[in-house]
This record gives sequence, structure tokens and C-alpha cells, in this order.
Amino acid sequence: GAQANVWTEYIPTEKHFEYMVFPRLCAMAEILWSPAEKRNYVDFIQRLDTHYQRLDKKDIAYRVDAPIGFQPYNRVLEDSTTVSLNCSIPSAEIRYTLDGTMPGRKPLQLSLAANKKVIAKTFLKNGKESKALTGVFEKTMLLPGVKLPNPQKGLQYNYYDQQFSSAKAIADKPTKSGISDSIVFPKWIDLKKEWFGLEYNGYIKIDKEELYTFYLNADDGAALYIDDVLIIDNDGYHYAQEKV
Repeated sequence: GAQANVWTEYIPTEKHFEYMVFPRLCAMAEILWSPAEKRNYVDFIQRLDTHYQRLDKKDIAYRVDAPIGFQPYNRVLEDSTTVSLNCSIPSAEIRYTLDGTMPGRKPLQLSLAANKKVIAKTFLKNGKESKALTGVFEKTMLLPGVKLPNPQKGLQYNYYDQQFSSAKAIADKPTKSGISDSIVFPKWIDLKKEWFGLEYNGYIKIDKEELYTFYLNADDGAALYIDDVLIIDNDGYHYAQEKV
């Protein structure tokens, strides 16, 4: 058999619990009750519309998939850009706004320009709606390259033996500084310490003029800057998560 465990430390109400397990339990039933040769994900997604109606009649709360199509921060080189929004629910309708307000019943048919804040939601036929997907679109420029006269291997690191409210708040004189061959915690740091700050500075070698994607995985606060511009904001208190 299989299990669908739910840890309820942060689930304060029964409705919140229902929201956390539906429609996941529908997918669980599909996997366990259907022979492998008859499982069809596309068909299952289409049949979910009927499941939603059953859940509504029983007054069971459930999650509606939010749209996908952009990140919280989106930088483009052109004066305008095109955004394609998708949702896993075929019958759902996706609506968006560009003026900072939450999407309503009236869909907007607009071409998206740069330097805009986009808020999108998924709406089911029964009126249920998803959480909002929010992203900022900003026009940017390619950064000029820097030629180092005498490049050296390694990254400059600064270690701070104190508590900070966020990674962006790290400041003051470091407790210790040095050179590291890679972005790893130096072995002498006591990882059992509840609070400390670590900062790396250096250069990356880029041989080709292209668009590059950066990933930052962190448990609690982290931020990536390039040429003093905040590229990835993964700051604040949170579980391990990756931002792009």
C-alpha cells in the first residue's frame, strides 16, 4: 500500500487541513485504485472537474492550482516581452492585472510591456480561485565585462559571529576573513551555532555573451548580488528552498 502523511504542526483548522490534502488525495486514489496500464494523467486532470463538484457539495476545502509562467523577478533586454500563462486545470480560466490590483471576473487582454508588476490567478467554473502569482518585469542591460590584470583563484569570505535579522542586514566588521576555493562553509565554522553570517565576494569567468540563469538554494536568509545589483532574493526565515 501507500501512505499520505500530513504533519499538522502548522495546520490550525480543519478547513486548512482539507486544503492541504485535496485534491492530492484524489491523485492518491487514482494511483492506488487504477491498474498501471490504465493510468492516464491527462485524463485524470480532466476528470478532476467532476471531483471539484463533489468536494463542493460536501463543503470540503481544496487547493486550486495557481498559474505558472514567470518568476517573482523577471529581467528582459527588450522594450517589451510576451508572457505565456498556463495551469494544470484545462477548464480553468487565467486572469491577470498590471495595475497592482487583484484579478477579478473580467479578463484583461493586454500586451505586456517591461517594468510592469503582473498578478495572475486561476479561476474555476464554480468561482473558486487560486492564490495569486505575482511577478515584476524589469528591463535590464547586459553588464560590461571586467578584465582582471592578475586574477587569483578563490573567493574572499567574511565571517560574522553575530545575529542578523536577514542576509541583507549583514554589516559591520567581520569576525574573520580569508580566501575560499568554493562557496562552502569553512570547516572551522561550528554549524551547530544558531546564528552567524557569511559573505563571499569575487569574480566569475564568463567566456560568452549570453543570458545566464542563476540558482540560489538556502535554508534561511541568502541573497545573490552581481555588480551590486540584487539578482536573487532568497532572504528571510524559511525552510530550504531554491529561487531562480
